[in-house]
Amino acid sequence: MTIGVGRHQTTRRGSLVEKTRHIVARMLISISVDEAHVEMLINCQTAKHMWSRLAIVHEQSSRENVHLLQGEFFSYKM
Repeated sequence: MTIGVGRHQTTRRGSLVEKTRHIVARMLISISVDEAHVEMLINCQTAKHMWSRLAIVHEQSSRENVHLLQGEFFSYKM
């Protein structure tokens, strides 16, 4: 059975496959991160939202690490 009109047509089977993929993606992200990150991601409704939130957190910590390493580097004296 086909649902929708024009380019936005989808089959029920296609819709089920898409939902299953989203569930699997969310599950894979959840089991791949440590417990602290799982708690942060628990309210995300989609895998894309989970991934975006993880990217933001890691980007912030990466910037902080760069600043710490630069500070250590410039504090060394010969």
